Amino acid sequence: MALHAIKKGFFTGEITDGAMNMRVEREEYGAPSLTLSKPKDLKGKLELTIEHFLFPYAANLMGYKPRGLTTLRLMVSLSRVGLYRRAALAGIDLAIEGIENRLSASEIRERLRDTVKGLEQLSLSS
Repeated sequence: MALHAIKKGFFTGEITDGAMNMRVEREEYGAPSLTLSKPKDLKGKLELTIEHFLFPYAANLMGYKPRGLTTLRLMVSLSRVGLYRRAALAGIDLAIEGIENRLSASEIRERLRDTVKGLEQLSLSS
């Protein structure tokens, strides 16, 4: 949404009539306690990490040409450890592959699903 707003010439943090910040417990409204922004299980954490580093693919779909992805990949490989490093690298690799091969969003989602399953299995076998 932020990229779309930027493309339209808006500021992404613009509030027109003020705002109220209130924490609402999701269970009160029948929603599950797990959220995309604060996952509690391993699968959710892996998905969030991969999707974070998959962002350049989404930016590319909106017409922004990402630069320095190979440098980013190198920096992540040196700075993160363990399973989360693998998840971050998987996200960057998937973004690069999606951009270079012009993969559709549905192809990316399918590969994302397969990648998460693979990382989950890897964590169980460790």
